[in-house]
Amino acid sequence: MRPPSTSTLLSEAAAHRQAIERVAPPSILVDESHRVLHMSEHAGRFLQPSGGPLSGNVVDLARPELRFELRSALHRVFETAQPWLSLPIPVRFNGHPHRVLIHVKPADDVSDENDARAVVLFIEGGIVEQTADGQPEPDAGSEIIVRLREELQQTQARLRTMREESESANEELRAANEELQSINEEYRSTSEELETSKEELQSINEELQTVNSELKLKLEAVSRAHSDLQNLMAATDFGTLFLDASLRIKRFTQQVTELFSITPADEGRPIADFAHRLEYDSLLADARKVLSNLAPIRHEIRSRDDRWYDVRLRPYRTVDDKIDGVVLTFVDMTDRKTMETQQRLLLRELTHRVKNTLTVVQSITHQTRRFSKTYEDFTDRLDGRIAALAAAHSLLVDSEWKGADMATLAHKQFEPHLGGKTDRVKITGKPVFLPADLATPFALVFHELATNATKHGAFSKRSGTVDLDWKIISRDGQPHLTVTWRERGGPKTTVPKTKGFGSELIERAIPNATVKREFGRDGVTCTIDVKLPEAT
Repeated sequence: MRPPSTSTLLSEAAAHRQAIERVAPPSILVDESHRVLHMSEHAGRFLQPSGGPLSGNVVDLARPELRFELRSALHRVFETAQPWLSLPIPVRFNGHPHRVLIHVKPADDVSDENDARAVVLFIEGGIVEQTADGQPEPDAGSEIIVRLREELQQTQARLRTMREESESANEELRAANEELQSINEEYRSTSEELETSKEELQSINEELQTVNSELKLKLEAVSRAHSDLQNLMAATDFGTLFLDASLRIKRFTQQVTELFSITPADEGRPIADFAHRLEYDSLLADARKVLSNLAPIRHEIRSRDDRWYDVRLRPYRTVDDKIDGVVLTFVDMTDRKTMETQQRLLLRELTHRVKNTLTVVQSITHQTRRFSKTYEDFTDRLDGRIAALAAAHSLLVDSEWKGADMATLAHKQFEPHLGGKTDRVKITGKPVFLPADLATPFALVFHELATNATKHGAFSKRSGTVDLDWKIISRDGQPHLTVTWRERGGPKTTVPKTKGFGSELIERAIPNATVKREFGRDGVTCTIDVKLPEAT
């Protein structure tokens, strides 16, 4: 029996392809590592696992006759992503050999490009003709040999292509190597030049380091001098203005801007371009005079806002004793002047007050001597009144002769008569600051009232007390101070038949005051009404 010709085999292969398209043959879904992912219902007919541990590789699970062709087909499909159809392969089923074609194609439903899969289809053909001894026709094996030969030829062709590509790449690498050698020589030459330059740079660098050290020391000295100058100018409370030989602005301190309308941007401009706030029309003339005569000039100048300045002009000398401009300093002496318009005023005020005090002391001495019966009585009365006057003056001195607080003034006069029992006097009233011309008379009146209460009033008994209160009321648009002295728990008093100096002092010591005294069963009640200045 003649074997089928090649045309017959090709026609059968075409018929099998058509059959694949019409019928769904048994199939197996595998991944790129040939691992079985899914198997159709009748695909087990083409599988025959070997003994030993079970493998998931489809090549190891396939029948021995199909393994070689299946492995080659899977490699081709995963490399080229093109379907592959094998030639008929004789496979023995139930003792009879059948032709089986393996069709391998990429899976269509793969969403991820990196997840490659393939579908293996097994197409079973008719029974293979056998010889008398039961072996397949020899042409079936020769077909495999032919197919292997074709694969070998294809592999050799690929090897030749790869060899040619390798030779071409070697040529390119050889040319590149020659270029690299040339570049390396150039680099070597350049490196030698750089080495020479490096040595020169090292020598220059050493010289620069030496120069840099010297400059650093000089810069530190200049920086310290500049810092000292800046701190000196900032620490001084007077203005300093530096002018060059052409009377142009070189430098100035912040205080100068209070007299001249200049800013740091005005450095280099003539000082004559700027107005100043000093009553000093000869400033530029004096500056030129200092440059010509080299003699300092000093004036006490008043500004237009009524401040005084000690203005000094000196020649600017450089370190090599050259004249390079003028230095103007402006020292604010307003406080000193004011302290002098206050010292003079205070001296006149002190002189006036000393005369008045001496007049009061003289009057107190004469009147006390007039109304004293004995020398001892005269001494006691005079000492007490002078002490009262001194206490009032102490308060006035503490307030710089501006006045004294009413409550403090009363406490000072009552203290010597209470023997430490301060509860015997009750003082009430809002704070009142008495001017100096009222503080001294009130001190003498309080002293006389307390002295009389000690001799024959409330303070002469242990249970006696005194209430002192005051209030300020407005009368005819003017503030009036009403002070009430009220004795309680003292002996019965009567109106004196004669008036001594103490009574005269109480009633007349306070200028323009209205004084009323009442003599009752418990002691004396004295009411003083006096008009106060507006600011009290």
